[in-house]
Amino acid sequence: TRYKSTTGEKKNNNQKVNQATLTTSDSSLASTSLNATLTARGGNLLTLDAQELFDSFPPPVRTDTIQIYNKEAYHELIKMVSSKKSNIHICANGGSSTAGGGKVPKLHRYYTKFAKYIQQLNLNAGGGKVNIIERGHGTRHSLHSAVFASNFLPPNTDLLLWEFSINDYAYGDYMPEESHIQQERSMLIAWLREVEQMRPRPPKVILIYLWKTPFELNEEEKINNPVYDAHAKLAKEFDFVVGHVNLASYFDEPSMPRVEDLQRLFLSDPHHPSSAGHLAVTFLLLNLLRGKGEWSSSKGIVQPKLGKVEKYKWCCGTETKEKRFIQSRIVAGDDASSGWRSPLGTVTLEEPQNKVVSGSRQLVFDPKSSDGMKILGKQDPLRKDRQGSVSLACCTGNSNINFTTVGVPENTEPMQNVQAMFLGFGLGMSDIIDLKVFIESDSKDVNGKLIRDLHDWPCFWAWRDIYDSLWFAFSEEQPKISTMQICVENEQCEDNGQSDVMLISMAVY
Repeated sequence: TRYKSTTGEKKNNNQKVNQATLTTSDSSLASTSLNATLTARGGNLLTLDAQELFDSFPPPVRTDTIQIYNKEAYHELIKMVSSKKSNIHICANGGSSTAGGGKVPKLHRYYTKFAKYIQQLNLNAGGGKVNIIERGHGTRHSLHSAVFASNFLPPNTDLLLWEFSINDYAYGDYMPEESHIQQERSMLIAWLREVEQMRPRPPKVILIYLWKTPFELNEEEKINNPVYDAHAKLAKEFDFVVGHVNLASYFDEPSMPRVEDLQRLFLSDPHHPSSAGHLAVTFLLLNLLRGKGEWSSSKGIVQPKLGKVEKYKWCCGTETKEKRFIQSRIVAGDDASSGWRSPLGTVTLEEPQNKVVSGSRQLVFDPKSSDGMKILGKQDPLRKDRQGSVSLACCTGNSNINFTTVGVPENTEPMQNVQAMFLGFGLGMSDIIDLKVFIESDSKDVNGKLIRDLHDWPCFWAWRDIYDSLWFAFSEEQPKISTMQICVENEQCEDNGQSDVMLISMAVY
C-alpha cells in the first residue's frame, strides 16, 4: 500500500485542539457530541434519524466546506425537491467510493442516505418518490464519464452528484507536475460540457470533494485535497451547478478529531470513506439543501458567453503526427467553441449504465457477431461496477459471421463525417497485429492506421489502469456510418482461430 501513517497533533488556525482529547487512549473521544455518538452507536450509527444526525455532527464553519455557487440553481433545486409531484431522479456519478469501495453496502452510501433523509424530513412535500441512479465505476475519472456520457449520465436526471476528486488527481510520475492543475481542470470542463448537453435540460449539479488518496495531511497539515484546490470553483461559471460539499475541509474543522482518529472513525481503508464517512457526506448535502455554507457574492448567474468560460485543453503534447491528429478529433479549435468535442457515438460493456435509447449517441454490439462475452476485473458482490468485454473476431473470411459488428440503434440516423475510433481493451488483452474495419457490410475493408503506445502519453488520455487503448484513424473521412464490422489479426488467430482480444469500450469521432 502507498499509505503512510501521519503522526503528530493536527493543527488548525482557527482553534487550538484540546490536547486532553487527543491523548485519549481508547475509542471514546467524548469531548464532542459527534465523538460520543460514534462511540455509543458503533455499528448502529446508521440508525440515526434526521434530528439525531444534526444533533450529532458539528455544524460546518469553514468557508470551503459548503459553498453555493449559483443562487438561481439553488432555488430551482429546492423548488424541484419540495414541489415535484412526479418522481425525483438523483444520479450519483463517481469512482469507487460511489460504487461501494471499502465494502460499504448500498444502503449505507451517501446518496442512499441522502434520499432517505429527504423523505424523512418531508422535503419532497409534492409527493414525488426519490429515485437513486448509481453510476459509480472504480478507477474511472471525469474524463471517462465525459467521453461515455450517453452511456453513464441518464437523461431524466434531476440532480446529478459528481464524486471524482480522488480519481481525477494526476497520479504517477508519467504526468508532469506542471500540467497537473490544467489536466484536472480540463477533465471537469469536459464533464460539465457533456452535462450541459443533456436533454430535455441539464440537471442541477452538486460537486462532492473527498481527498487525494491515500488519506493524509499535506504540508499545511490539512487533509490533502489537490483536485479541489486545482478546480478553484471553475464550475461556478455553469449556471446549472448549485455548489459543492467538501468532506476534507469538514474534517479540517476545529471541532473534528485528529487525523488518526478521523481515519479510524470515517475511513474503511486508506482510500475510501466508511459507512460513517458516507454519512458525513450526507450530512453536508443536507446542510447545503438547508442553505448553510458560503454563498457566492455574485447574483444569480445566467449562462455566460462561451468566450468567457475556460476552454477544454489538450495536455498530451503535439510533438508527433499522431498526437496532433487525435488532438484535432477531441479539441474543437474554433474561437466560438468550448474546446471540447463530443464523440459521434460510444459503446461500452461497463456496468451500471443507461439503457440504449433510439436517437442517442449510444452504439450497440450485435451479440451474434462476437466470439464471446467475458467479465473482467473486480466482482465484489456488494458492488455493481462490472467491466464486461467482447472478444473481437479473427479476420478469417469475408462472411459477416466472422466479424464483430457495432452500429447505431434502430431508428437512429447514421454517424456522419467519421474520422477515427478510440478503442479501450482489457489490460493485457490488446495483442493486435492488424485491425480491419468494414463499413455497412462492404466486402472490402477501409484504409486506416492504428495509433498505439498511448500508455506513454503524459496525460489522462493514456488511460492507465483502465484500458489498453488504441486509436484507428481512417485514411479518408467516412460520410455516413450505421454499422461497422471489425476483425483483428494476431498469433492467437493463427494458432486456434480465437483472437483473445477483449474490447470493453469504443468511441467514434
